[in-house]
Amino acid sequence: MAVFGIEVAAVLGTDPHERSEERTNYRNGYRPHSLTTQVGDLGLLIPKLRSEGFLPSILQRRRRIEAREDVLAFRHFLQQHWRKMSITNLLERANEAIKRQNRIVGISPNNAAITRLVGGVLLEQDEHWQQEGRRMFSAESMAAIPELDDIPALQTSSS
Repeated sequence: MAVFGIEVAAVLGTDPHERSEERTNYRNGYRPHSLTTQVGDLGLLIPKLRSEGFLPSILQRRRRIEAREDVLAFRHFLQQHWRKMSITNLLERANEAIKRQNRIVGISPNNAAITRLVGGVLLEQDEHWQQEGRRMFSAESMAAIPELDDIPALQTSSS
C-alpha cells in the first residue's frame, strides 16, 4: 500500500533510494500480514526495516493486549461459574435455531431483517426459559459474586 510507503519514508526521514547522512535505518523488503475486517480478511504487505520493527499506525499494537484482558475476564467470576461459562451448548443451540429460521425465511434482504430474525429467536428462547424457571447460574451463586469495588484486581488497576 502506498500509505505504508509514505509512513516508512517519514520514519526513515528519506524517500526510497534517497541517500542521506542522517539516515539510521534501511528498508528490507516486505512481510505478509492479515488484517481482519468486518468485510473479511485483507492480505497486506508491511514494509520491513533492517534494524527495528515497523508497524503502520492503522494496525494497533495494543489490540492484542486488550483482547487478552477480555478473554481472561472470567477470572473475576467465581470459580464454580467457570465451567458453565466455558460450555458452548447454549450458543450452539441458539445458532441452530437461527439457522432453522433462516432456512424457513430464505434470503434476508438487509441487516434489519437479520436483526429481527435473530432477535426473535433469542426472545423465544428467553420466554421458554422464563416459563421453565431455568437459569444459567443459581440465585445463591450469583449473590456470592462480589461488587466491582470489592474485586482486588480492579482496585489496583484503577488506582
